[in-house]
Amino acid sequence: MSEISYIILNTIVFKITRENNLDKILAYQIDKKESPPYIFLTEKRIPEVLEIYRKTISGRYPAAFIFPSPSVEIIGKATYFDDQFFLIVAYTEELPLYVPFDKLISVSKIIIYEDDPQKIEVIGACGSDALNILMNNNNLNNDNDKNKKELKLRHYTIDLRKANLNNLNRFFIYNSVNKQSNKDGEMKVAGTYIFIGEDENLSCKQSYIAPKDIKILEFYK
Repeated sequence: MSEISYIILNTIVFKITRENNLDKILAYQIDKKESPPYIFLTEKRIPEVLEIYRKTISGRYPAAFIFPSPSVEIIGKATYFDDQFFLIVAYTEELPLYVPFDKLISVSKIIIYEDDPQKIEVIGACGSDALNILMNNNNLNNDNDKNKKELKLRHYTIDLRKANLNNLNRFFIYNSVNKQSNKDGEMKVAGTYIFIGEDENLSCKQSYIAPKDIKILEFYK
């Protein structure tokens, strides 16, 4: 586990259906588009924000991925999703195949100042801490102070003056709609992450960050 330093986003969701009280998630690996799809079955309802994947239309947004990358041995085979995988919802139209953990901030709280829209304050965790949160299913939004201390929460100031805010704005719009659904049996957010971009001069170990772009990833279980 300690050797993992990035998330691989190579398994893309392209359709979701419902059969026999189960949601069926169909996905493919980028380099194996011509192969039969992965077939994941879940007893939980997919989040409201991904209901568009039930429709046969193109240009679906937000993007959705399976993590960790599943073995090619289960391609074409019905596989139980719950307790084995995360469903990643990405509020962006472009993401690198590899997302380094030192470019991710795991969010506990975002503070927006109406009188200063050129910055946001974030309370969260970084790097290997984010990996532990994700794989151990520790949710930063819970109120367990012991967990928060162990996760080494940091305070970030994110300067938005030079950033493309399209992705961030769309996240807030979609997130508002999604939080209003609260359906019984629906997948829940296990973590929200800010991807600060691939600029080699940026790191989640910095307390002041001025990115050119901000992308939001949500991990569902």
